[in-house]
Order: sequence, then C-alpha cells, then structure tokens
Amino acid sequence: MSAEGFFVDLQDRLIARHVPLHAQFEVTERCNYACTHCYLPHDGHGELTLDESKALLDALADAGSLFLTLTGGEVFLRRDFPEIAEHAKARDFVLRIFTNGWFVDDRRADWLAALEPVGVEISLYGADAKTFETVTQVPGSFDRTTGAIQRLTSRGVRVRAKTPVMNVNARQLPALHDFAMSLGVEEFSWDPLVAPMDGGESAPLALRPSTDDLAFVFAWDRERRGPSAAPVAKPLDAAPCNAGRGAVSISPRGDIFPCVAIKIPAGNIREKSFAEIWERGDVLQTMRNITISSLRECATCDDRPWCPRCAGMARHEEGSLTAPNLEACRVAAARRAVAEGRPVSDEPIVRPGTRRLRVIS
Repeated sequence: MSAEGFFVDLQDRLIARHVPLHAQFEVTERCNYACTHCYLPHDGHGELTLDESKALLDALADAGSLFLTLTGGEVFLRRDFPEIAEHAKARDFVLRIFTNGWFVDDRRADWLAALEPVGVEISLYGADAKTFETVTQVPGSFDRTTGAIQRLTSRGVRVRAKTPVMNVNARQLPALHDFAMSLGVEEFSWDPLVAPMDGGESAPLALRPSTDDLAFVFAWDRERRGPSAAPVAKPLDAAPCNAGRGAVSISPRGDIFPCVAIKIPAGNIREKSFAEIWERGDVLQTMRNITISSLRECATCDDRPWCPRCAGMARHEEGSLTAPNLEACRVAAARRAVAEGRPVSDEPIVRPGTRRLRVIS
C-alpha cells in the first residue's frame, strides 16, 4: 500500500470510530466586510474567552482531532487570535486559517509565515475591484485582499484562493483563475452552491448563478482539465458526508455543530464537556445513522455521482436533513449534461415530495 493509500485507510478507520478528526472553530462572527452572499450574522456577543478557547482546543486534541481550521467572520478582529492560533500550533494540530486578508500587513504576514500553517485560505470574488467590491461592499477591499495574498505567497505561505460562483462573477471565472494564479496561490477553488443565511433568510439566493452560468463554468472547467471518466457514486450503505462522524464545527459561543452548514446545536461546551457532547449529542447521533440509502429521492437519482448535495441546505429548503437539496439537483444536472456533451436544460427540477418545484425562485 502506498503512503497515500495508508493515510486514506487510516483516516477512514478513525472516522468509522467517530473520532472528530476534522474540527472547524469559528472564533468570531464579526467581519469588516459586508459580503452580499454571506450566511453568517455579524454578531460578536458571547464569544468564548481566550482561556475558554484554549480549553476547547485542548479538548479537541484530547478527543483525537488532527486537522483544525480557524475561521470567522474575520479572525483578526479578535485581538487574541494570535494567542489562539499559537496555542493550536503548540497542540500539534495541522492548522489552516481562513481570513479575508484586510488586516494582513507585513507584520502579520511575517507572523503567519513563522506560524507555518498548512494553508491560509482567502476568498477572491472577482478579478477586478468593481466585481470584488460589488460582493464585499467595502471600498478598497480588492487591493487589501490581493495585497495580502501577495505578501503571504512571497513569504512562502501556501495560499488557497477560493470563490463562490455567483451571477456577478460566474462569467469571470476563467479570468479569476488566471489572476489568482498570477498572485502566486497554490490552488484556486470554486463552489457553485450559494446557501441561505444560518437563520434561513433567503437574500443570498438572489446571487445564485443561472443555469447558463453553470453550463459556462462547467464547460470551462472541463476544457481546462480535459474529459474524464464519470464520477463513481458512493455505495448506498456509505455516509453522505463526514458531518458529525469525523468532522465537527464549533461556534464562537461554544455551540457544537455537526458541520458549519448544519447549525443544530448538539450542546455547548460551557455546559458540558466536549467529549460528552461529541459522544452523546442527539443531532450527532442522527447524522451518524444517515446513509445514502436513507436519503429521500437521492439514493435512486441518476445524477447522484455528480451531485454536491448538502444536508444543511436540504434542511433549509425542505426542513429535513435527508431530503433532496434542490439547488444541488440543479447543479448536478448541469454538471452531468456538460460532462456528457449534452445541452444544459433550464427546465425546472422536479423531485417528488418536495415543497417546491423550482430550484430558483
């Protein structure tokens, strides 16, 4: 077995034992950007203190967490963020940091380089200031973010640029990819799913790309990567994702969630220990019992191999963690059609038993 194969096998075995291998800690919801698609409220009340944050990281390490993402909001709006990150490093987490880059001046770039995270991820919404700042709604944010990327990459920090595909930037994606690579990033990624806000508010959905936009980006991606074999669907007895199994998300106030998209609290570390919540939390147990065979409609769907279904979005759309995620249905149909060389249909996606027939309202 290759080293990569050994690691994948080990990871699968740990996740099967419900070790919280991947943890994501939202250190704050506060942000200095006002991104039009953002799913978070910008609420700074009740954040864990520095001592509580360190105790959380200790509990995660003791529970077997290996990979840790520190995210926000904007992480540098917490003045004690460097102390949180340095404590995480001292506990030997494989550390990844999400930031918008606004506060990454030369001093913080030096600090991040010395911290040696496995990666820093920065959202890049457009290849020009007009597009970028249409999303962030903050003048000057394009220069601050791109400047941060350049400072970090020039210091050898591995940066991943990423973007949600929206109607304001979908046709710019090829140029955005090239621009990101010119800044020295290690990887550029994009996500065609735009989610509602955590409370279910639908304002971000107006930014979802059209079906023609999806056809454009999938065709560009296929041309860039070349034709490939159809993806292989997971077995019916497999888990749809690792949420609540090998992955966990922690809010700024200490709430434990299966993942950042499923904001159903399993408990709060101010009331119970992380170990107790992880082992006994109701929503975590629910997630561990869901297999692909138990997903409504999805188990027998021909588009399943192409589908980026999200249980959190299914819950917002249909009120159920096992329902179809209708926006993912639309994305999957477009992705498959492009892969098979067929025209992409703009007909409504219909799934029996769902609350609505149209994916885009």
